[in-house]
Amino acid sequence: MDFKGFLKKFKDDASKAINETIDEIQHEFSNQGQKPANTATAPSAAPAEQVQAAPGTPAPVSVSAPENASQASAESAEGKNENAELKDPRYIRATVVETLAFIKMKTCKSCVKVKLVENTPGLFESKVGGLPYIPADGDIPCDENGGALRMLAQIDCSQIKIIPDFPETGLLQFWIAQDSAWGLDTKNGSKVIWYENVDHSVTEEQVREIIDSIPKPDDYDDEWPVEGEFGLEFIDAGDFMPACNSSFAPFFTEEYNSRNSEIAIEHPDDLGDDIGEMIWEEMDSSGNKIGGYPGFTQNDPRSADDDRTVLLLQLDSQCEDGESHMMWGDMGMCVFLCTPEELRARDFSNVLYHWDCG
Repeated sequence: MDFKGFLKKFKDDASKAINETIDEIQHEFSNQGQKPANTATAPSAAPAEQVQAAPGTPAPVSVSAPENASQASAESAEGKNENAELKDPRYIRATVVETLAFIKMKTCKSCVKVKLVENTPGLFESKVGGLPYIPADGDIPCDENGGALRMLAQIDCSQIKIIPDFPETGLLQFWIAQDSAWGLDTKNGSKVIWYENVDHSVTEEQVREIIDSIPKPDDYDDEWPVEGEFGLEFIDAGDFMPACNSSFAPFFTEEYNSRNSEIAIEHPDDLGDDIGEMIWEEMDSSGNKIGGYPGFTQNDPRSADDDRTVLLLQLDSQCEDGESHMMWGDMGMCVFLCTPEELRARDFSNVLYHWDCG
């Protein structure tokens, strides 16, 4: 499915979700004999009392409850009824569903889903784990202590078609340290390298000689998030801002309050644990992908003014049939992020590498 097809399906699904929630809530109200909002009726005015006038006095006067008092009573009853229903959990849930659907459509952008394939990719192919391409005169990147990094993933850029400004040719590689934190707490503990021109005369034997010449830690194979080597398949798709994004909470709060201004919130957490769990499940950003929005198991590490919004690669923990293919701590994930300007300039010297787990 191309991105246009994804977007159409996404909008259809969002509309369907809203309608189903509204139908469900209307059904619940109907079963309980409740009226929907704005149906409060004002009490009837007291009957006019006819006063018999004495001869020669002005015509009889009709005495009734003051009109303004009756109107105020009606408006007060209606206001109380509306306010009570705005606090109803079903109404809140419907407002949340509508708000999330709006955020999805407002923030939707292209991404490429990445699927791990159990094969043995060639030296110049896309892969996670395995043997990297290294030019004949190339070196292995090292951390500040001189420790050799290890290639985590390699992307054949010609396979990535729909990410704006992504390189159209060459190989994009992601390297991380081999310590217990996989370079997260080490200076120069990660590196992204783009080989614009690839020398296809380089052989696997030459690369192995380069790798074997570098000292390795004793736990070289144990301290590593990837179990083995995998080829990659790419699927064009779309993505939306997840709940873990640092911009999500203020965005959601503003949109929710615009739909339920009488019962305003200051943060999504004000809606309670059940609604909060629903939001996090609905606005999830897990999985392997390029482009779209990064996912975080805990918190977004970027500050409010950090403009590294381009997701170069996200790799998520993955287990199938009881076997772990990739594991970041306790079911975590890792991301590599840069700014749009850095991507256009092919400058990968300031990439944010981050991983966390539950």
